[in-house]
Order: sequence, then C-alpha cells, then structure tokens
Amino acid sequence: MGELWQGLSDEDPTDEQAARALMRAHLDAGERREAIRRFERLREALRDHLGVGPDRATVALYEEVLTGEGALQPTQAERAHALLAWALVHLNRNDLKEAERAAEEARSIALDSRLGRELGEAAVILAKVAMAQGRWRERFASELAQSMRLRANMEPIVYDAHLCLAEYHLTGPGGYAVAADFARQMMGIAEEAGSGSGAALAQLMLGEAELLAGHLTEAQKNLAQAAETNDREGCLSGSALSRQRLAEVALIGGRKFDANRLLKRARPLAVRSELATHLLVRVFGTMIQAAADPEKALAVVRVAERELSGMRSCEPCSMGYLTSAAAACARAGELDRSRYFVSRAEGIAGMWQGGLWSGAVWEARGVLRQAEGADEQSRAMFREAAQEYARAGFQSDAQRCLEAAASPLSNRP
Repeated sequence: MGELWQGLSDEDPTDEQAARALMRAHLDAGERREAIRRFERLREALRDHLGVGPDRATVALYEEVLTGEGALQPTQAERAHALLAWALVHLNRNDLKEAERAAEEARSIALDSRLGRELGEAAVILAKVAMAQGRWRERFASELAQSMRLRANMEPIVYDAHLCLAEYHLTGPGGYAVAADFARQMMGIAEEAGSGSGAALAQLMLGEAELLAGHLTEAQKNLAQAAETNDREGCLSGSALSRQRLAEVALIGGRKFDANRLLKRARPLAVRSELATHLLVRVFGTMIQAAADPEKALAVVRVAERELSGMRSCEPCSMGYLTSAAAACARAGELDRSRYFVSRAEGIAGMWQGGLWSGAVWEARGVLRQAEGADEQSRAMFREAAQEYARAGFQSDAQRCLEAAASPLSNRP
C-alpha cells in the first residue's frame, strides 16, 4: 500500500490523500523528520501548481507530527508553516478573524526569527484579510507609524515586512493619488520620529505611486532619492526595488540602455536581500522588457528560469515576470512556453479584482493570440487589457493596448 501511495504522490505531488497517507506512515514509524518533509513538499506543490494551501485534515495531521509524544520541539520555521497553513484554510472558508489570528502569529514568529520567506507569506495573507474587511489603509498606516515611532532605525526584517505589504497594495485596484498622499503622511511621521529607514521606505512608496499614476518626472525624482536614502540606511531590499522601478521609468521613456544599467545594479542587491524571493523575479521581469529584441528577451527568460528554479518566488511579485516572459516567448515563436507562462499568470491574477495585473494578463493573452495568427481574438484581448488598465489608472498601458488592437497584425510589435 505504501508503494501505491508513493506512486500516486510521484505522479501528482498535489494529491493530499496520498501525502497524508505517507505522512501517517512516517509518523507511525517514528520518522518525524520525513513526515515534516512530506508536508513541506505538498505545501509547496499546492502553492506552485494550484495557488492554494493544504486542507484542514492535512494541517491537523501536520500539527500532530509537530507535537507528537517524544518528538523534538518544532523549529520556529515549522511552527510558522503550520500557522500559515491554518491561515489559508480559514481564509478559504472566509473565516477572516481566524485567518488573521493565525497569520499574525506566523508573522510575529517570522519577525522574531528573521524568516524572510515566511514573513512575506504572512504579509500576503494579512493583506488579503485587510482588503476583504475594507480596512487596508487604516491597518497599514497604524502598523508602519508604530514601527517608525518605536524603532527609529527599523531592523531590515521589519523594514522588509512593511515593504511586502506596501507592494501588495500598490498593484491592486485603487487610487494612486491616495497612495501618494499616504506616502507623504508616512514621510512626515518618519521625520518626526527621526527614522531614516522609515523615510527611505516612504520615499520609495511615493516614487512608486507616482510611477503607477504615470507622473514620470516626479517618479524619477522620488525613486532616485529613494535609491540614495536606502543605500545610506543599508536597506538592501529598498535599494534593489528603487532601481528596478527606476528601470521601469527608463523603459517608458524609451531609454533601454539606462534601464539595463539600473537593472545590472539591482540584480545583485536583490540576491543579497532578505526579500530575494520577491525581488529577483521582479528584476528579471523588467530585464525581459529591456531586451533589445525578441531573441535577446528569450535569452533573458532562459537565464531567469535557471536562476529562479532554485527558489520559491513570491507569487504576486512574479506577475511582471510571468506576463513579460509569456509575451517574449510568443514573439520568439515559443508558443508552448508562452502558454505555460500565461497559465501561471492566470492562476495568480485572481488574487486581485481588476487592476494592473488583470490588464497585464489580458495583454499577454493578446500577444499570444497574435503569434498564433488569431487576429480577431488578439484584438479583442488587447481591448480587454486596455479597459482593465484604464480602470486602474494606467493610461499609458491602456493606450499601448488600444494601439495594438487598432493596428494591422503585420505592424504590431
């Protein structure tokens, strides 16, 4: 029977019944570590392939493994993983109070133990809960202000926790004028508290809000200042993200050389930061866009696939990479690979109702249909992309898609 469950698990790593049977077998044999590893493999497979967490029965068995008689004390990472899994179970059941409680506890463990990946996962769950409750800005403002007032020089892990939350919010549907006002408010609090790291984060948030609103001159100024301030404060994540965003500004202005120069600096900073699983995939997404031609873009995709294969990249942060890779592969004639990237992006885009990434997925579909020769479908998808971009305030992206929808197939990029 054990061989049957193992075969099922090998064939489908998301099969929870098989995973539970194998976990139980390991637990009964006293192989607690193997049971834990089996849960971790399942958890990662469900997240990567289906975008969900383990179900209630699987999480309950995992807790039994962690607390079994005679078992060694679970590590902080194992405790955090159990809490994150429970948070997802409750979130999927729309039990927001319990989801928030479990995610808060996981976030606290991650902060105390400097677990960057777990911190990011907790931040995403808490962001979903707060957005579902309609109290996102109030919660984030309160937490960030409190951190700056209590810790004038925020530790990198605390800085990164707030950066995760800020990034999740910025790419959702909403007004960027409000986001910019919020960033200015946080800058004032940082100055009062004498928090250099808080000021660095607020300056970065302001630059990003201006970029997403299409105010490129203001974005260039604030992001350049943010890069300098984050460098001075030793905030690697902020330094990397500031330059990646500056590269986006350069690309909008048609300055690919400048974009590539900025990305060359951002890439090693992203690798060294605690948020490497969030930032490196973003850098590669912009690198694909900055490539000089379709073949070079495809070469960047190949490099990215090699480097990212060794890490579990943050799903929301992967959207720019996935949609850019889908378009690059379609333009280079790699249609099956393009479909793969589109499928992955579609699975993640459901985290938002509209906004930037919904538009980006429609645009990637349009480029793929264009490469397949489905002209009318391509036009329709570009129009859908334009509508989504326009609703979220991305007028330059909307205009690009409208032009793609109106132009003859042979003249499109």
